[in-house]
Amino acid sequence: MDNTGLISSYFLHYQLLASSISVTQFLILLSSEMVFLLRKAIFFKLRSNCSTKLLKVASFPATRLFFSSTTSRMDSIYSSKISQIIRAINGEASDDTKYGIHCIAIKSALNVEASVATSIISFYLHLNDLESARSLFYLIPTKDFISCTAMITGLSKCGEFMEAINMFRSMQSYFDSPNLVSFLSVLPACANTGSLQYGKQIHGSTIRREWHMEGKLQNSLIDMYAKCCNMNAASLVFDAMETKDDISWKNLIIGCIQNGVLRKAIGYFSRMRTSQVEPGEIIVRNLIAICPQLNCFKFGIELHCCCIKNGLLTLASIGAAILKMYADFKEIEMAQLLFSDLQHKDHITWSMMMSVCSHTKQAVRALKIFNDMVIENVEVNEITLVSLLQACSLLRALELGRCTHGHLIKLGYNCNAFVISSLINFYCKLGILGKAEILFNSLQEKDLVCWSSMIHGYGINGHGEKAIRSFSAMLDQGLMPNEIVFVSLLSACSRCGFLDEGWKWFNSMEEKFGVTPSLAHYACIVDLLGRKGKVERALEVIRTMPFEPDGSIWIALLSWCGTSDGDLKVAEIAAEKLVRIDQTG
Repeated sequence: MDNTGLISSYFLHYQLLASSISVTQFLILLSSEMVFLLRKAIFFKLRSNCSTKLLKVASFPATRLFFSSTTSRMDSIYSSKISQIIRAINGEASDDTKYGIHCIAIKSALNVEASVATSIISFYLHLNDLESARSLFYLIPTKDFISCTAMITGLSKCGEFMEAINMFRSMQSYFDSPNLVSFLSVLPACANTGSLQYGKQIHGSTIRREWHMEGKLQNSLIDMYAKCCNMNAASLVFDAMETKDDISWKNLIIGCIQNGVLRKAIGYFSRMRTSQVEPGEIIVRNLIAICPQLNCFKFGIELHCCCIKNGLLTLASIGAAILKMYADFKEIEMAQLLFSDLQHKDHITWSMMMSVCSHTKQAVRALKIFNDMVIENVEVNEITLVSLLQACSLLRALELGRCTHGHLIKLGYNCNAFVISSLINFYCKLGILGKAEILFNSLQEKDLVCWSSMIHGYGINGHGEKAIRSFSAMLDQGLMPNEIVFVSLLSACSRCGFLDEGWKWFNSMEEKFGVTPSLAHYACIVDLLGRKGKVERALEVIRTMPFEPDGSIWIALLSWCGTSDGDLKVAEIAAEKLVRIDQTG
């Protein structure tokens, strides 16, 4: 069989799979003229001939003239059938085969036929080749609903949301009655650009056309209103739905979470379970994530049970989410039991468990998990390396930390600011300040985490003046400090006894930088005052705090109380508060 026969058989195979036309119709399509074109296509360099460059070089007037002079009933058959073939093989054939079909369409002047061009546009959009799709679209002399809708959908998928909206507007001016698919194609663009007013106009248009009760449209409207921060409208659309599927519930529940109405999300989840619709991975994973924010440990356990019942615990992402939830609730034993029982662990789950151990001072266990990861050939990522460095810091394992440093360079993480910040912390905690400074200065772009690590490092090594100079240098770089940076700065002032500097920066936090002092910042000031022997003044600061102090504040105050009468009175108050906290806890 020659090459032409092979190609013919190839197309026939895929056409039979799709069963969109009969064998007889397909053989009509492969007339002598089409076979000739297929034979010529064999000699094309397919990718180069059908790229954006070809589309730009192709002479549109000449192609149009050829098409006009040979228009016939057979051309319409070719156009229709080529379009069907492209759709039929879209998920089956290789890209080169599809490029070859595009070659045939150009040679036969059918690339300007709306149906053929639309099919080829969909192919390019599937490859995320927006430039080629856009070039081909504007070559179509007479565009129809289908070609415009395909292009709008593709633009939305490629993130060109404003262009999608503008194209939909242009389409409305050319066509009096857009169809339902057209509205569905533009709603995601409205959602992702926050174009609430235009989204409302589209909603109104669907009501006038009596399409507003279509399930797919209602799901898209819920998503659009949720992403535009109008949960009341999203809820109204949802409540008006006759049949709510899993996508309806997902869009509404995720919308509630994204808009901060977390209790409503839980309420809708309960209604979903009552309606006998089972939640999917996305809903459960997002609900698990909000449990620590709402302090809903019981609800977290219920979600865990739900995952076991529905088989979702076999998904690595769900296992990692529940693991993190238990860690956030300080339920370390539960986290360890869950990790041991998980059958499917990905690198995120391993890294998560290692991070839990490092943050809970279980350095030896963290190292054992890392060793198991190496044995299991699990991929190591930046979270793994950071957790490993934290464990090395706790154990003061200098040689292991150096080995980790070399390993992360080998893996290409030596320019990762997140990893380098952990390295700076490691070397600072082991007193190797010079190495930390070299790493810090080697970074071309320093973020707030890097600056905070270096400031904290200077503080724990007794270099308070360097910490303050680093903070000033950070401000000179145009970076605005956040809560963590201020904790590092105030901690450095406290460790070095810089009372005036500490007070100055504490008082400027909210006024100058817009950062509201938290419990950690007040703890630094209490420690600073206590270190300078001003425990009574520290007690006044505690009493003026805008929130209830926890045990760490009173412990810090109690540790600096001396033997004077004033100190003893403060010590009694601090001890009494600690007892009450212990009893209520």
